[in-house]
Amino acid sequence: MKKFLMFAFAMMTIGATAQEKIKQERGASVKENAEARKNTSPKEVADIQTERMAKYLELSEDQKKQVHKILAEQSALKKAKLQNIEDSKNASPVSKPQLSEEQKNKLKAERKAQKQATDTKLKEILTEEQFAKYQTMRERQDKRKKHMIEKKATDKKE
Repeated sequence: MKKFLMFAFAMMTIGATAQEKIKQERGASVKENAEARKNTSPKEVADIQTERMAKYLELSEDQKKQVHKILAEQSALKKAKLQNIEDSKNASPVSKPQLSEEQKNKLKAERKAQKQATDTKLKEILTEEQFAKYQTMRERQDKRKKHMIEKKATDKKE
């Protein structure tokens, strides 16, 4: 009986250690990815997004050029807004100011308006079938983002 209990304890310890190691590795890769995204230029982001969309939606060369232009504009705006937020966070080194609910809601509304404007522009370029596939792709991405945000919130609680 003693051997069994020692074996069970050893297995639990090994399992807990392995889980901690996996969490640490995931955390490191998430941080590395975030840093890589910060250092990516708007043109590079637009290139990647355009290629992904071209492959998924089977875009023509003309459509690719038009979509790239829209995505480059969108990416540049997003990068500028993120830079403004980062600058305001770094402005006071003593305490990092938190956004008020009003500010958060304003940012959400701006992002939603930007998404709608982009969708309107893309709808003019894409065929009905391509736009339907695009919307499906966008919904999937939104669900994935929402899931990651929820997961990040639960991980912080632990």
